[in-house]
Amino acid sequence: MENRSASLKKRICADMYISLVFVAIEFAIGMWQAVRLISENDEFALKRSIHAFTGALAIFFIFLILSRVRKTGKPFDSTVITYMRAASLTVIVGGVLPFFLTMILGVIKESGFSIEIANIDLLMPLVGVALGIVSEIFVYGKDLQEDNDLIA
Repeated sequence: MENRSASLKKRICADMYISLVFVAIEFAIGMWQAVRLISENDEFALKRSIHAFTGALAIFFIFLILSRVRKTGKPFDSTVITYMRAASLTVIVGGVLPFFLTMILGVIKESGFSIEIANIDLLMPLVGVALGIVSEIFVYGKDLQEDNDLIA
């Protein structure tokens, strides 16, 4: 049992480092797209930069989840659930924010107020909702784990 626990901690540690690398990559992509937005006035760069920044934040929440699981040894923890909910909200906001900012920038540029349904990206909000559902399953798992700990 002890050997399996040490192996799990090593794998979680490796996953933590990998997630930090992805946070750095996503953040760099977000910065690059923000520079493109400013220098080239590329409207799609706005969408890509917001997706990259929110992706970096969501992956950072995954890092925090892995860190907590490594520390406590229990995936069904109230802090893990909180981080998972935060990642879910981050992904949802990251999916809908570019649409609203594009609308606002259109009004500011005085090019008019128009809503183009084709510009709404539904994949990210749906992934965020799915992550939120998984966090609710973790609430149930936490309750089961607490009951099991009381019995044992």
